[in-house]
Amino acid sequence: MPVALQNSLTQTVEPLVPLRPGAVGLYACGVTVYDDAHLGHLRAAYVFEVLRRVLQHHGHQVTYIRNVTDVDDKIIEKARAEAAASGLSLKAACKKVADTYLARYQEDLRRCEIPPPDKEPKATEHIPQMLHVIKGLVAKDHAYVVGGDVYFRVRSFPEYGKLSHQSPDELRSGARIAAGERKDDPLDFTLWKAAKPEEPAWDSPWGAGRPGWHIECSAMSMTYLGESFDLHGGGRDLIFPHHENEIAQSEAATGRPFARCWVHSGLVTVGGHKMAKSVGNVVRVPDLLARQPNPDILKLLFLMTHYSSPLDFTWEKLEETATAYQRFITFFDTVESLTARPAAGAAPAAIPGAEPLKAQFDAALANNLNTSEAVAALFELVRLARQALEAGQAPAAAALTADLKSRGAFLGLFGRLPARRAALDPKVQELVEKRDAARRAKDFKESDRLRQELHKLGLIVEDTSGGTVCRPA
Repeated sequence: MPVALQNSLTQTVEPLVPLRPGAVGLYACGVTVYDDAHLGHLRAAYVFEVLRRVLQHHGHQVTYIRNVTDVDDKIIEKARAEAAASGLSLKAACKKVADTYLARYQEDLRRCEIPPPDKEPKATEHIPQMLHVIKGLVAKDHAYVVGGDVYFRVRSFPEYGKLSHQSPDELRSGARIAAGERKDDPLDFTLWKAAKPEEPAWDSPWGAGRPGWHIECSAMSMTYLGESFDLHGGGRDLIFPHHENEIAQSEAATGRPFARCWVHSGLVTVGGHKMAKSVGNVVRVPDLLARQPNPDILKLLFLMTHYSSPLDFTWEKLEETATAYQRFITFFDTVESLTARPAAGAAPAAIPGAEPLKAQFDAALANNLNTSEAVAALFELVRLARQALEAGQAPAAAALTADLKSRGAFLGLFGRLPARRAALDPKVQELVEKRDAARRAKDFKESDRLRQELHKLGLIVEDTSGGTVCRPA
């Protein structure tokens, strides 16, 4: 089955047809490195990692690019305080701020076991590519120079608004010309900013300056994926103006379609409000991991809500997710305890109902990354495997559990499961065997006494049709 994705450009879920058969170019907007990453950044990174895996599973060779904005007004503002405290020049402080927070972001993702993209280009390392695009826009009269600033002429691009599904006149009603800007139309946006004293700057045909935000992604995506490519992603809050402006400047520059499909992840909210540093309701990734060190819990939290929908975060919801996750772990432990013992008999029989659930898992992920339905299939597989275990079909339950773990691993889950336990301590094994014998003889008094002995050794005891199962309390 082909992978189908919701395309914000067409507002429909449509099959992905790559420009080059068997190869997919994916570009996702990354972070502006002026502060620690928060839960919203983590969700976006995980969503596009899952998308990469699904595409690869369907036979596509994926080139995944996620940029880093390392020159920006917010970085400069943060760097002013750093420069004042350290005595560094503003330029040196900007680099220190950007390098520090990029390293922290990458460490956050490493701790959460989210692999890096194929390339993670920095804006400051692609200034020549940005200048090339801007010069072409000026030559085609899609951009104009005022002093040392360069602005994109929005009304020179007739299709402006096609991603946000609004006309230029509708968009213009909320646009303003900020103090110091000298643009012709409030909708026009900055391609190049004239240098200000001490700020980072690069030479250009219009004088020293630095790039505007939007041109960065156009230049870097086209550098690594070409003028036209398959998938462009980011948070839903980037649709306008960032992605709308990317389309306008890129297609005006090349005369070709830019990204064919636009995939947008929903925002993380707190109490219905967007999680944002400017609002002050940020949940930082280091704080999350301090409170819940298992990244699987965070991933499961993300998976249980469709990627395109908002996710309203509460600490209570995180605890509920941890409880749900524990259902997997407890069951895995039970299966391992039973199947660690030698078992006679034929090859494991198929468990009725398992194959449709496996198909449901695969189909859900191919159908617009419906991870919530895929996770529901995993929980149902646990239920079936438990039923098989209780019916004395331990080999079949173990085989299904192995498949279940493999599907979880595909989503980045269960990477921290403990290695298979060694054989039970001889004393414990002896007590277990005596208790199983007592249960078979219906000597419940002796069975209860042995249960208490096992409890004293710090073990939780479960009775199953396959015998006594012990696990640490």
